[in-house]
Amino acid sequence: MKEFAENWIADWNSRDLDRVLSHYAEEIVFTSPRALARLPKTEGTIRGIEQLRDYWAPLAEIRPNLKFSLKAVLETVNGCTVLYTDESSLLVAETMLFGADGKVIQGVVSHAIVA
Repeated sequence: MKEFAENWIADWNSRDLDRVLSHYAEEIVFTSPRALARLPKTEGTIRGIEQLRDYWAPLAEIRPNLKFSLKAVLETVNGCTVLYTDESSLLVAETMLFGADGKVIQGVVSHAIVA
C-alpha cells in the first residue's frame, strides 16, 4: 500500500490528469467536501471516471500550486487511507477501496477541521 500511496502522490504532483485517473476504475464513486462546495448538485459524490475527469480537469487553474506531501498510509481490507497535506498545509485523509483489478472503486476524502 505504501508503494501505491507514493505513486499516487507523485502522480498528483506531476499535475498529469491521465496519470492520476489511471488509479481509478470506470465505475468510481468519489465523495469529497470540495466536490460538494464546487458542484453542489452532486451532493458531494462524483460517479464514474468521466465525471471525475470533468471535476478534476480545472484543478490546474483553480490550484496552480497544488502539491501533496505524504504523511502516512493506513491499510484496511481491500484498500488504504492516505494521510497527506496539501499546498496550504491542510491535513487530508483519503480512503480508497480497490476492486479486483487493483483500481480504486470508491474514494472518500476527509479534511481536517481548522479553527
